[in-house]
Amino acid sequence: MTATAPPSPVIDPSPGSSDARRGWNAATERQHLKVFQALAELGVLALALGTTASLNRLFIGWSFLGSLAIPVVGSWLTALVMRRLRVPVLAALAVSILVGVVVLTLQFAPGTSMVGLPTGRSIDAVRAALDESFGGFNRMIAPVDATNGFLVMIAGILWLFGFFADTAAFRYSSPVQAVVPYAAAFVAIGILARQSGRIGAASFFLVGLGIYAVTQRALRATEQRWIRSEAGKGATAVASAAGGLALAALVIGLVVSPLLPDTTDPVLDLRALGRPGDARTVTSPFVGVRSLLGQQSDAVMFDVQASQPAYWRLTSLERFDEQRGIWVSEGTYRKVSGELDASPTEGGEGRIDQTVTIDDLESIWLPSAFTPVSVDNSSVDVSFDDDSSSIIARGTSLRPDMSYEVSSVVADVTAAALAGSAEGNNLEPVYHEKASLSPEVEQLTREVVASAVSPYDKAIALQNWFRENFVYDQTVNYSDAADPVQQFIDDRAGFCQQFSSTFALMTRSLGMASRVAVGFTPGDVVDLKQEGSLVGSDQGGDQPVPGYLVRGRHAHAWPEIYFDGVGWIPFEPTPGRGNPQAVDYSGVAPDQAPTPPEQAATTTLPTVTTTPESEQPGAQNDNVNVTDQPTPEAAAGEQGSNSVLRWLLWLIAAVAIVAAVVIIGRTIVHAHRRSHARHDPHGGRVASAWEETLSWLALLGIRPRTSETPVEFTARARPIVGIAALDALADAETTRRFGPADPTQQQCHAAETAASSVRERVRAATTRMQRARRVLR
Repeated sequence: MTATAPPSPVIDPSPGSSDARRGWNAATERQHLKVFQALAELGVLALALGTTASLNRLFIGWSFLGSLAIPVVGSWLTALVMRRLRVPVLAALAVSILVGVVVLTLQFAPGTSMVGLPTGRSIDAVRAALDESFGGFNRMIAPVDATNGFLVMIAGILWLFGFFADTAAFRYSSPVQAVVPYAAAFVAIGILARQSGRIGAASFFLVGLGIYAVTQRALRATEQRWIRSEAGKGATAVASAAGGLALAALVIGLVVSPLLPDTTDPVLDLRALGRPGDARTVTSPFVGVRSLLGQQSDAVMFDVQASQPAYWRLTSLERFDEQRGIWVSEGTYRKVSGELDASPTEGGEGRIDQTVTIDDLESIWLPSAFTPVSVDNSSVDVSFDDDSSSIIARGTSLRPDMSYEVSSVVADVTAAALAGSAEGNNLEPVYHEKASLSPEVEQLTREVVASAVSPYDKAIALQNWFRENFVYDQTVNYSDAADPVQQFIDDRAGFCQQFSSTFALMTRSLGMASRVAVGFTPGDVVDLKQEGSLVGSDQGGDQPVPGYLVRGRHAHAWPEIYFDGVGWIPFEPTPGRGNPQAVDYSGVAPDQAPTPPEQAATTTLPTVTTTPESEQPGAQNDNVNVTDQPTPEAAAGEQGSNSVLRWLLWLIAAVAIVAAVVIIGRTIVHAHRRSHARHDPHGGRVASAWEETLSWLALLGIRPRTSETPVEFTARARPIVGIAALDALADAETTRRFGPADPTQQQCHAAETAASSVRERVRAATTRMQRARRVLR
């Protein structure tokens, strides 16, 4: 099925008409229309490429853009050729699909085709790529790596989008419908990933959409009925107005977008797909050998009223992402109330009842002693992950003054009990996944545990080796190290993240199940009543209430090893730290970060950082430590100042961009007019002089009325400006418009003289600022 061509927008003049004598002919006008047709076709390509670039929100890095640009351009070019060859729609669709299959096969399954056509090997290669990319789809949160499986699927979709857009826009004159697939894709991208690259993605899409809208508007304008020889000018004017509106919309969007509410959570968590209705999956903090600790704060994160100290655990990280060099968690949380149905460590019935009050801890994880077995969630809805034995607040982060009660069963095992336990081989494979340690580290690990017999003896040997041969140093930086584990081993200095991560990797190399836990050491022992930390407490009297103030400097990470018949057991390889619940089997006395001198007097507001790693290759900033920020008052003032400065810079940049575009556009238009006037012997000089005169007189508020002829307008304007030469200009313009013959050379010269006189008179009567407004009009 083919669409009929639109009616001709102009009528060919007869050989003896005035239009023909002016040099205008249908061939020239048709050439103008072909230009607008080509520009509109390029506008469709701009829309497709803009949408493709907005995929930067889904993928890490920009490698995807080159891979997807090929099918986008290929689809556009195929649809264009099929349409210009007047191939029917259905046949064109079949050809487009065939070409698309060939292009995608050559691009994403190279070496598997036969004369460009896909074979069984091609299908197997594509299927393998899809399985690899989508195998862990329900555990992903954008942005993700741009793997071939994702790219080939998106490339196929974009190929079909390209054919649909060309068909809708040009065959059936439905430019709005052509945009629908791309707009839907852009909205879908925003649903999948809210955090990354919002402004950039919106800019790419809006630029592509703006170019498409302007070129389509100009093309539609050429189909309207214009005065003979004016169709090209009319379409240009319409396109200029549409372009100005599109540019203004883009600038306003870029300026306003930073004001919109921001969030670090995606609208849709891919890992929740296919889960039970009440299941929620979240992204955990990160721990890595490369990570930087940063200056630690003395600010109070939370306080705990408990009968004994413990490590207040947030969660655990079971998977080591070797590509990024960090530990992450992929736990799935289910809504709970009261009893947690946890599997506490066996070998003891030690129980700790805790009342936790949040101060400045920005987290969704509820700190508690390991292993929590029940929680009073009257103040907050909570979810629980069985594998990591961690609790999160549902749908929100912890709030200041939030208080909750939690009961935990703690490990009360002995060294003898652990020595008789086997390593945990009945767990999920993720707890045994090994990293690619250097041969030197592998050999060193075997040497350290050479005399150990049981898994417990090996863990103790490694723990003591770290504590006896390494020093605690917060200033280390392994972000640029080619092999951070090897560098840490060589330097023998680091902080909790290096110790816990390396310990877990080394034990895994020995076949032991391990993971990294994150949380806080016990904190400072205080009288909570005296500290004023018992918000809403009904405890009366003057009796002291012992408890623990947990500060930013108490943030910590430590390894856990699994033993059959016992469960997960924490160890402490970090010098200067000691778990009070692990003394019996670890031989390490309770210890934690000392109080920095004179730091307690300056409270700062910290945050638990869970941001993704730096974009610099190999650099890792992901950590579970506490980083300093200014005091609330100073932070608010600084944030306000930065906000004002940022908005001022945005405003200046926006004004500069708009002004530059307008000035450049006006300059090009004026240059085109002057060139046209020099080369057009048929009234172009008169028309240029007339338009220039009108623009200068407009500065004085003198504008022609709709009903006025050139003679009537100049008769009204002449007494105001005092230039008699305007009469000659009006006569020349009247001859150009309505006369049977072209203006003479004398009339052209008189018109240009009048325009020059008006320009000099208006310059003398106006300011520089007023003249600048003429350029920006």
